[in-house]
Amino acid sequence: MKKVNLQPLISVVIPTYNSQNNIRQCIISIKRQTYKKIEILIVDRYSSDNTKKIAEELGAKVFLLDCERSEARNYAAKKAQGSFLLFIDSDMVLSPKVVEACVESCLRKGADAVIIPEKYVGHGLFGDL
Repeated sequence: MKKVNLQPLISVVIPTYNSQNNIRQCIISIKRQTYKKIEILIVDRYSSDNTKKIAEELGAKVFLLDCERSEARNYAAKKAQGSFLLFIDSDMVLSPKVVEACVESCLRKGADAVIIPEKYVGHGLFGDL
């Protein structure tokens, strides 16, 4: 008898624009998740760098759309096949168990939404924050 996989598909949505410096690390962190049933949807604002190429090489579905971040997220949400949506930015790197913990919260605890704490490690206009 064939084992049925009851894990829902998770759609990770990432709006991008000239994100070649960050997108590889972001996608790799998604691919390294302990929860494996994930699709990655990139909505790129016609980047002039290699963002689209890098994302496609790493197996993401890439859509081109000239719009701001909120509209890009809504567009991808309509294209998503997953039961749950995870919206992140291209400069985020996820710890390996984040998606698993989010799915568990939604399924076992009945949460309608979860918030992922974000630790900023970049350099801002005024130096390190």
